Amino acid sequence: NFEAPPAVYNLNLFVRVPQDNKIGGFKFKYGLASYEGKVLKMSNIELARNITITQTNQAGPFTKNGLRVVPQPLRVFNRNQPMYVYFEIYNLPVYDNSQLSFNITYSLKLLKKARNNLFSKIAGLFTKNKSEISNTLERYSTNQTSFEYLAMDLSEKVAGRYELTVLAKMP
Repeated sequence: NFEAPPAVYNLNLFVRVPQDNKIGGFKFKYGLASYEGKVLKMSNIELARNITITQTNQAGPFTKNGLRVVPQPLRVFNRNQPMYVYFEIYNLPVYDNSQLSFNITYSLKLLKKARNNLFSKIAGLFTKNKSEISNTLERYSTNQTSFEYLAMDLSEKVAGRYELTVLAKMP
């Protein structure tokens, strides 16, 4: 673990395969945002394969705030397994251990249906594939930072490319 101040960083990632005497690399810029201040802010959304509650003293590479968040970096999910989502909300206006309510709205929108055969590809030219589900949850916090996670049931969804939107706001 290490800490870095908010800034834009140049990152270089190299992987070496000793048996094949090969090396590959990737360079990119990555911005670390500042979450300080009085304005309500939200972390990046982390898609996960699984999220479970851990013991309070349990540490590990995937442990965050009492949760074991197993990432799904490929962002591909099976319809017979839930899609887990983790994020953090910062700067909630909570003072003197009072309880604050806020809303989290999440939406899952179908962008493009998967087309596996010629007939479905041709039929797709004449049909609209816009499908969206949305849900709003009322949440409560006694802290200025809230650690949120949810599991989404994808069993009724068709295979395809989706967009997930998560919005946190004060009522």
